Amino acid sequence: MPELQVAAELQVKTTPSAIYNNLSCSGNILAFGNQQECVTLRPLGAHKLPVPDADKAPLTFSGAFSVRERPVVVICSSICIQLWDAARDTLLARIPAEGGVAARSAALVEFGERLVGGFGMSDGSVVFYEFEVASFEAKVLTQIRAHQAAITSVSASTESPVFFASADISGVITLWSGGFQPIAVIPAVSATECCTSVQIAGPSMIVAAYGSGKIRVFSPTGEMRVEICAHSRWINAMTFHRTRMLLATAGDDSLVAVWALPTTENNGRASLVGLYRGKNALYTGVAFNPEGSTVTAAAFDCDKFVTLSVPA
Repeated sequence: MPELQVAAELQVKTTPSAIYNNLSCSGNILAFGNQQECVTLRPLGAHKLPVPDADKAPLTFSGAFSVRERPVVVICSSICIQLWDAARDTLLARIPAEGGVAARSAALVEFGERLVGGFGMSDGSVVFYEFEVASFEAKVLTQIRAHQAAITSVSASTESPVFFASADISGVITLWSGGFQPIAVIPAVSATECCTSVQIAGPSMIVAAYGSGKIRVFSPTGEMRVEICAHSRWINAMTFHRTRMLLATAGDDSLVAVWALPTTENNGRASLVGLYRGKNALYTGVAFNPEGSTVTAAAFDCDKFVTLSVPA
């Protein structure tokens, strides 16, 4: 079994965080969501985003995205949604929560000159906002309650006929058109199988990770193509590298794994690229660097992030 080698270890003093997918990357900045704060890891060290005291609450999501080649971090809580310029520590937008409904996942994507955000909510709805790129003023495009359970993950792409995908704690996945309307629903396999992460992987694949430890690859119309028994326990985090067509997963079984997705180059077969076994680690976040040459993983109640080399 191929092993991933440790390239570096990052010491970061954080508080425990068990939210799914709590580590992400934009350029040379890693963003880690923990408790009531988001820590950005930069070449010069770790730094906390200066969230005002009035907006501090347990985070439900944090994620880093590239907007016009600048790192934008989205953090969500029961109080509000915030968008930050992570390079300048500038608050770009704040959207208050309404009616006790909180955003639990988000994805930002640029459609030409438009910047659109899809936010998965605790009541099962998905809200789409358009942000004015200069001022980041937000306006609601549509809000649809496409799920009957709380959203766990949202993904976006401009390369696929599926522009957004959303998943919920019951295991249901909804696929969305560029007009922000549902076009397909992938039903839950089991009533107890939570979908912890969904990724639109290139033009022809939707990839989902589950609490059962399985990964499933679907077509853009929702047909299952591949099922992988990837972990022996809950998968808490999954990320996709679009140019190398790699997937990284991390879970409760102390494993970080990198997978090659099915392509014409590998005869349509998914394969394990490498595996890393931590010591009694409950991994909650995983992120590739921009080149896909390394992957970094964060674990619950651990102040050490591990960076692993990914074979060429």
